[in-house]
Amino acid sequence: MNFKYDTKSNHVYILLKSENVDDNLAETLQNICRDCANGENPNFIIDFNEVKSATRQFPEELFELQKQIYENGASMIFTRFSPELTRHIHQSSVAQDLVFTPTLIEAIDMVSMEDLERDLLSEPDEE
Repeated sequence: MNFKYDTKSNHVYILLKSENVDDNLAETLQNICRDCANGENPNFIIDFNEVKSATRQFPEELFELQKQIYENGASMIFTRFSPELTRHIHQSSVAQDLVFTPTLIEAIDMVSMEDLERDLLSEPDEE
């Protein structure tokens, strides 16, 4: 699977450069994220704009990967799924749990909001 990535101030942007997603999607993304993290817990935006088809289990695989990132105190937002992939996600068992946006700007906004929320929740209460 080909990809392109760019490190921004509050996230790593990863663009998948393949029309078809294979069975190793979650493992490949996990490796990419680990390589990009450099010992930190950065946020990730995964862009599916060029992906036209995927395996049957890809929504569940994405959800498991996303869950790991959130458990480590970071965000992972998927964005720009094709209409076919969006239908596939809505028919999956994780449709209500998978965090994804229709546009890249919404994904960037989501990462910013989740960062702000984590910052607010981590501040000690002042009395």
